[in-house]
Amino acid sequence: MANGKTEEQITRFDKHPGKIGQMFNRIAPTYDFLNHFLSAGIDLKWRKMTVRDMGIRNKDLVLDLACGTGDLGFAALEKASQCRVVGVDLALKMLEIALEKSQKKGLTTSDYSFISGDILQLPFKSCTFDKAMIAFGIRNVMDTTRAFSEIHRVLKPGGILAILEFSMPERPLIKDLYLIYFRKILPFVGGMVSGDPEAYRYLPSSVNSFTPPEVLSLEMQKVGFSIKNIKRYTGGISYLILGEKQRT
Repeated sequence: MANGKTEEQITRFDKHPGKIGQMFNRIAPTYDFLNHFLSAGIDLKWRKMTVRDMGIRNKDLVLDLACGTGDLGFAALEKASQCRVVGVDLALKMLEIALEKSQKKGLTTSDYSFISGDILQLPFKSCTFDKAMIAFGIRNVMDTTRAFSEIHRVLKPGGILAILEFSMPERPLIKDLYLIYFRKILPFVGGMVSGDPEAYRYLPSSVNSFTPPEVLSLEMQKVGFSIKNIKRYTGGISYLILGEKQRT
């Protein structure tokens, strides 16, 4: 317990969109370095596997939700250079970094554009996108069912939603090592480098308390997605859910 609140209560409070946006604005300057350093670069591999497995193609219009500094969108453009990506995030400072990275890569806003917005109220017309994706962001959403409903609305019939997220490994040895790293090493290093220990305490707390993929996929089905696949990466440290908006 901390300040009289349980871990579950702290996590739920922090999922308010305003709190999430503020937290990621604070850690934006060190976000990329810590992501790649603390995962030994595996997070970039997971993103490449995600865009491969969701079948992004040239001419696709792709919605990158909770896009952060843009790494998943960049992976999509590496896979299919003629697709177009629209990134949405609550944190303006993350979007500023994403735009700077995009410009350094020689991309224009017709390749990858960025919008400040909330996944619970997407500023797009219905049936706009061919693909939608979210990496390590769905667990930060206050109302996942409402988010899935909004994503379903803006996808075209037959459109694909990919969710890449952390999970708890099932194998005992991997799980034990993972928990030591996730609960002790990551918060210490992340807090020290970023200057924001609270944000890096939130990360393991949010993963530990989040809905497992099998249950999350049921929420997707309730709003009209059919589940194409659930895959686990790297011993179950992360997972990918692929859902399809059913054709009418």
